[in-house]
Amino acid sequence: MLEPYLPDLEKIMDFTKKNISVLRTGRANAQMLNGVMVNVYGSLMPLEHVATIGVPEPRLITVAPWDKSNMKAVEEALNKADLNINPVNDGQLIRLNIPSLTEESRKELVKQLKQRLEESKVQVRKIREKMRDDVSEAEKNKEISQDDKFSTFDKIDRLVGDYVKKIEELGSEKEKEIMTI
Repeated sequence: MLEPYLPDLEKIMDFTKKNISVLRTGRANAQMLNGVMVNVYGSLMPLEHVATIGVPEPRLITVAPWDKSNMKAVEEALNKADLNINPVNDGQLIRLNIPSLTEESRKELVKQLKQRLEESKVQVRKIREKMRDDVSEAEKNKEISQDDKFSTFDKIDRLVGDYVKKIEELGSEKEKEIMTI
């Protein structure tokens, strides 16, 4: 009864990992550029499809477009991406120097992190409600007994608790990363 919902729970975990990976810490991380879309060849394409992204130093990200004629478009996309980082274009390579975070900006990032984690927990809880509704429906249709219903509710609660705990663990790891100077 719970198996059909496991892929949905895993999707939420994957989404959570991606969603919090874009939050910037004081260190360079190529995942910060996930979601940056570049307008090239008449369409929007993900940055990683038009350029090589590298992290040669702890506070530097380099972006090297494969086609140098796209250099301006890549630079514009990085400016529009709301990264709070000014790209430096030398004609061959675009450099993104990651500035140190202030205490205030770290606290703001932690606040954003907690908000994103809470959104994921809400999605997990919605799936719990769907599972509980399915179990109640099965009991109402006499497919399972009342005892089975309550034991399945316990299994659902344990499963959801495990996923919420995993989300919180991801969050505490990311919070440590953000708060580390």
